[in-house]
Amino acid sequence: MIKAICFLVRTPLTKRDYDRFGVDLIRGRGLDVYVLDLTSLLNPQYLEKYTPNNLVNDQNIIIFKSRQDLERALKEKGKTIFVVDFIGADYSNLFIYRYFKKYGILYASFCANTLPLSRAPKEKSWPKKIMTKVTKVFSTKFFRKAINYFLIRSFFYVCKILQHIGYIKGPDYMLVGGGKIVSTYPLSTAATSIIYGHTLDYDIILKEKIIPQDNSYAVFIDQYVPYHPDAIISNVDKIDAEKYYKGLNRFFDWFEDKFKQEVVIAAHPRSNYDQKPQCFSNRKIIKGRTIEVIAGANYVITHGSTAVTFAVCFNKPLVFLTCDMFERTYHGIHINASANQFGKTPINVDRPYEKLDISLVSDESLYLDYFEKYIKTQGSPQKQFWEIVIDELQTIKK
Repeated sequence: MIKAICFLVRTPLTKRDYDRFGVDLIRGRGLDVYVLDLTSLLNPQYLEKYTPNNLVNDQNIIIFKSRQDLERALKEKGKTIFVVDFIGADYSNLFIYRYFKKYGILYASFCANTLPLSRAPKEKSWPKKIMTKVTKVFSTKFFRKAINYFLIRSFFYVCKILQHIGYIKGPDYMLVGGGKIVSTYPLSTAATSIIYGHTLDYDIILKEKIIPQDNSYAVFIDQYVPYHPDAIISNVDKIDAEKYYKGLNRFFDWFEDKFKQEVVIAAHPRSNYDQKPQCFSNRKIIKGRTIEVIAGANYVITHGSTAVTFAVCFNKPLVFLTCDMFERTYHGIHINASANQFGKTPINVDRPYEKLDISLVSDESLYLDYFEKYIKTQGSPQKQFWEIVIDELQTIKK
C-alpha cells in the first residue's frame, strides 16, 4: 500500500519547489511526503559554487551523502512509497534504478515540463562543413564533444540492455504535460503507463485565475543564462555575461524606441540581480510575479522558457531572441525549436535587426497546437497536477 510520495531531487529544496511539488496538497490527501536530496551524492560542486535562496526546512527532507545510505532508505521504505524522479537517468546515476529494481520501488519519471527540441542546425555548405571538421579534429574541445555525443547516443541502448538482463528498472509511470512526449525516453518500456496532466506552471493558472490585460510594456522572460546554477550540473557551454547582457540591452533599447513599449524584466526564480543590478541597464526587474507580469504585458520576449506557458494561455505575442554565443549550443537548439513551433525565426541580437519585419501578432492555431503538445493534453483533468497523480495512485490495487 502506498503511504508516501518521495521526490527524488539533485538540488536542495527551495520554497518554489515546495509549492510546485504540491507538498501541502499531498499531505492534505492523507499521504506523507519525503524529499530525497541527492545533491551531496550526485552534485557536490553545486553547493560549493552556488548558494540557493529560500531553502525549505522540513523534517522529511533526507540528505544522502553515500550510495549505501540511499540504498538502506529505499530498502526500508520498499513498496510503501511512490518515487517521483526529478533527476533523470544518466551514466553516473544508474545505481539508483538498480535499487528501484532490487527493492521493487514504484516510481515515475517526471516529464511534464517538456520543451520543443530539434537537431542542431546543419552547415549550409558541405565544403565548409568538411573544413570545419578537419580544423577541429585536433581540438581537445572537439574530442570532448564527440565523446559526449557518442555517450548520449549510446545511452538508450545501454539502458535497454541493462533492463533486459534485469539489472535496472524502467519507470512504472511517466508524468507528462502536453501530448508531445519523447518516445525514446531511455528508461521507458512497453509496461510504462502514462499519466496525462499539464505543466506545473499551468497549476499556477488554475490557482490564480488572473485576467489578462494589455498595458504599455513588453516583458522579457529572464533565464539567468550566464549564471544559472543548472550550468554547474550540466556543464553546458559557458556564456560570457558581459557580452550577453550588452546584446540584450542594445536590442531592448531599439525595441523600446521603435514600438514605444517599455521592456521590463521577469527575473528567473533562481536569479540574484540584487548583487548584479546593472545587468539590465537599470530596467525594472520583477521577481516572483512572472505570471502577473506576463498577463499584463502587450508582448513577451523570450529565449524559450517553460514560462511561455503563460504567454500561450494569455495569447500574448512572442518575440524570440538568440545571439552568436548560442549558435550550435543547446541554448540555440532549444530557441530555434521553440520559435519554430510558433512559425517564427529567432532574432539574433548580435546581428543587424533594425530592418527586420518583426511580427507582433499571435497565431491562434499555432498557440492551440503548442498548448496541446507541450502544456496540457486534450481531455486531461482540469485540476491540480498532483491531484491527478494521487487520483491515479488510488486506482492501484493494494
